[in-house]
Amino acid sequence: KMISVFDVETSFQLTEDGKKDPSAKNPKNFLVSFGINDEYIFFKHSEFKGVPNRKVIQDILDKTTLLIGHNIKFDLLWLWESGFKYDGKVCDTMLIEYVFNKGIKRSISLKDCCSFRGVIQKSNLTEPFIKNNVSFEHIPIGIVEEYGRIDVKATRSLYESQMIQLRKPQYRHLINTIKNMCEFVVVLTKMEDNGIHIDREALDEV
Repeated sequence: KMISVFDVETSFQLTEDGKKDPSAKNPKNFLVSFGINDEYIFFKHSEFKGVPNRKVIQDILDKTTLLIGHNIKFDLLWLWESGFKYDGKVCDTMLIEYVFNKGIKRSISLKDCCSFRGVIQKSNLTEPFIKNNVSFEHIPIGIVEEYGRIDVKATRSLYESQMIQLRKPQYRHLINTIKNMCEFVVVLTKMEDNGIHIDREALDEV
C-alpha cells in the first residue's frame, strides 16, 4: 500500500465583483504547479521555461492506493482536468476535521487545522502576493515551490495527527462516517466535473 499526499497551485481570474475564481472549468485558468510527496513539478509559470515531467506524477499516482489532500475536491478536479488518471481511494483532511468538530463552528482551513493540532504549519509566504491579486504564475517561483512543498508536508502531518486521534476508543465510532464522506466527495467531484444537464425550456417555464 502506498499513501500519497498532493497539492496543486493554479492561476486564478478576478470576477467583476473582485472575487478570485480558481475554477478548473474556467478556460483562462491553468495548472501552475503540482506537489506530490517529495516531488514538485512546475507546469506553467512566468519563470519556468522547461517541460513538466508528467510521467513522474503519473507513476506515483499509479502506485498510490490512498491519495490525501486538504479540500481534495478542488485538487482532484484539477488532477483530472490536467489529464492525470487516478481512481483509487481518497482522504480529505478537511472533511475529517469537520467530522471531529461535531457541529462546533471552527475554521477548517489547512492553516487553522495545523495550528489547532500543533503540527507542521502551512506556509504564509504567498499571502502578501495573493492579497494584492497576484496569481501564482507571477509569484516568484522559489516562493511558490517552498509554499507548495510545505503545504504537502503540513497536510501529511495533519493526516497523521488525525489518524492518531481516530485510533482512540472514543473516536472509533466516527471511522465509518469519515470513510463514507471521503467516498462521497469523489462522487461530488465527478458530478462537478461532468456538469449538470439543464432543460432550458423547462427552466423558462418555471
